[in-house]
Amino acid sequence: MNPLDHLLVLVNPSAGRGRAASLRDAVESYWGQQGIHAKFLTAGSREEVHQRARGAADAGYTGVVSLGGDGTVHEVINGLAGTDFPMGVLPAGGGNDLARALGMPADALEAAHALLSARIKRIDLLRFSDAGGRACFYAGAGGAGIDAEAARLANSRFRRIPGAARYAAAAVAAFRESHHLQVSVTADGVQRVFAAHLVAVANTPSYGGGILIAPEAQIDDGYLDLAMVAPLRWGQLLDGLLLALRSGDIRWPEMQRMRARNLRLETDRPVMFHGDGEVLGETPVEIEVLPGALAVLAPR
Repeated sequence: MNPLDHLLVLVNPSAGRGRAASLRDAVESYWGQQGIHAKFLTAGSREEVHQRARGAADAGYTGVVSLGGDGTVHEVINGLAGTDFPMGVLPAGGGNDLARALGMPADALEAAHALLSARIKRIDLLRFSDAGGRACFYAGAGGAGIDAEAARLANSRFRRIPGAARYAAAAVAAFRESHHLQVSVTADGVQRVFAAHLVAVANTPSYGGGILIAPEAQIDDGYLDLAMVAPLRWGQLLDGLLLALRSGDIRWPEMQRMRARNLRLETDRPVMFHGDGEVLGETPVEIEVLPGALAVLAPR
């Protein structure tokens, strides 16, 4: 079965400050000219995105495509996790980090063209759970500390700033209001205790629209990548953001990295944990890799 035979395209009209809604007609027209049969549906809520994705196979569709940002992608992922039903991504939000990790063009129309010859590829997901009983999957990167607060601010106070600049501005604001954490990470049964401004748990190299927090992360290697950042000074934060935007090659004693298949993260006080740009819950949390848990349409 060709996944392009009968696509369901879930549109988040508010993504990218309305960019997804403005791109809908252009993508629909282009695919129509290419003989692609697709049903475009504007979702009224994230819950609807989740439910539509979950029920797509039973409704007779052969694939689901997200036209929006990382929040839309997150809901589609949680509707399809653990199935063989393929998902495609047309980037139209402020972050688009999963699309970037899959090698999709940054322009949604170019991505629509790339999907015409895409192959099905299986990628890992990270399964998140917290003490409050909240559980979900995420495909990109997340963490706790100032980056979680930055994710919250990026979706509220700084939401009108485009791209990675939005997250960078939010990170600076979060740093001003932050106090470092006492953290315990038990990764693959080995415990480490340290002081930190943030602990990132990544499946993709970037978050926040291109901030390279885990430049060596691979989306299909069966591992999660940790980046643990000890308390920083103002100047270090700014230098670190610039390096993270350029290459992610931060070789400081304050930056420690490791890889694992599962972990438990505890902090001296409950703090938010985010993934795919969304606040998922509060520490303590447990995260594990589910190898090959999602089928995606990726460029050849």
